[in-house]
Amino acid sequence: MKTLHGNNPDDSVVRVHSWLTAHCRAREHEWFQLHNGALDQSAWESYSAATPIVLSGAKARAWWGYMKRAFDESFVAHVDEMLENSHLNERYGGIGASLSDALSDNSIEGKE
Repeated sequence: MKTLHGNNPDDSVVRVHSWLTAHCRAREHEWFQLHNGALDQSAWESYSAATPIVLSGAKARAWWGYMKRAFDESFVAHVDEMLENSHLNERYGGIGASLSDALSDNSIEGKE
């Protein structure tokens, strides 16, 4: 069976895809809470501040470009705006560098 990760996904690739999906799904849920009045603006700003950092690497942004179709359009527009106003950072010592190591270009596009 061919998956987003290829025929035999590497465990680290599966973990990164799962973690990114969980991060973005949690932020999307908080986005809905903000717009339904259940979350205040300062809490939203605190929670969402991590997203441009998490998606700071080129491969993480490629992942987002591929996966954003699975998220609400208004949330996607907000994340895209945040990313337009932030820098790519492959040298970041945290998640950006880890993503670059764990994700191959083919795993992002389901070509492996």
